[in-house]
Amino acid sequence: MKGWVRGVFWLRCCRKRQAFKTLSGKVDVANRDEQFKNIEKLKEEYKKEGNPVLSMDVKKKSF
Repeated sequence: MKGWVRGVFWLRCCRKRQAFKTLSGKVDVANRDEQFKNIEKLKEEYKKEGNPVLSMDVKKKSF
């Protein structure tokens, strides 16, 4: 059974994926500190007005 499944995948050009290490996510952004200061300022303004503040951690996906 195992060989048959492997054969079907081979016929459909399905292979194990190769993992590649990239440094694309570790690029230094010139104004990174300024961005965080702006976010902090906006967050404080929203809190003072009584609005809720949500925190989201998102990662850039590259294809």
